[in-house]
Amino acid sequence: MTKIDVVIATYNGGKRLRRTLESLTRLTLPKSDWRLLMVLNACTDNSRSEAEAFAAILPMTIIEVAEPGKSHALNEAVPHYRSDLVAFTDDDVTVDPEWLSAMIDAAAAHPAYGVFTGKIVGRWEREPSAKLRRWVPLGSTYAVNEKPVSAPCGPGEVWGPNTVYRRAVFDAGLRYNKDVGPRPGKLYPMGQDTEMATRVCQAGFSAYYVAEAVVEHTIKADTVSEDWVVRRAERLAYGIFAIGDRGGYRRRFPKPVPLAADIALNRFFWSLVYPLTFILPEGKQRFWAKWRFFYFRGLWSGYKRFSKQ
Repeated sequence: MTKIDVVIATYNGGKRLRRTLESLTRLTLPKSDWRLLMVLNACTDNSRSEAEAFAAILPMTIIEVAEPGKSHALNEAVPHYRSDLVAFTDDDVTVDPEWLSAMIDAAAAHPAYGVFTGKIVGRWEREPSAKLRRWVPLGSTYAVNEKPVSAPCGPGEVWGPNTVYRRAVFDAGLRYNKDVGPRPGKLYPMGQDTEMATRVCQAGFSAYYVAEAVVEHTIKADTVSEDWVVRRAERLAYGIFAIGDRGGYRRRFPKPVPLAADIALNRFFWSLVYPLTFILPEGKQRFWAKWRFFYFRGLWSGYKRFSKQ
């Protein structure tokens, strides 16, 4: 039996997939010890041909999933698991040659833990400006975690580019939430990986950060901008009620004010402020005014859709 399965789900990722697959060819772990489950999720580009180009040199199984949605695609891979450990990464990642070996060693050294995450180094196509670095938490915004020391961690640090679950998690019936995560052509609620890791930890599993297990996450140039970050706030907030994380929203009014009214009043206020951002000079005040406009717009939409589920 193989020691670890690796799952990558891609939607029209043909242009970026080659770099990821090339990095997997450099893994030091013998190919007899691992297997790649390459999930093609409603792809209409050359993703299949890019994957097939590596079929002779990687221990790969290609799985086609017609229904779009990353969480659904990852769930469709579950019946194909053969190993006690299941690793997840993305189609825009370059893995370190020791990545899987480090995860396997950590799982053996820490049998009480069921969830593992590792170091995620940013590969910036364009370096963020000094202003953006001051205004934005780059780690959570771009899924970068470069902590130097291995240690237990919380589910909020378990991010998609570098995650391993014990198969026992899936044998217990846990799956990714289909309502959360990327899907083409529409606003979607963010927080897919945190939502999954949170439920896994609530089910009795614990999480551990492995500093020696390293991947490099490509951060596209067009995302390193004020406009992209503030618009991302809409997806971030849209997911708060989808993942049942009411604690993810800090109320602005005292509790006697109903939650719906709290959100609606904030949405109304920032919608009045937003037009002023077009005449304000560039700066932190303008940035956060724009961010809050998109945040409360997404929060209101997510509340209406998900709060009663």
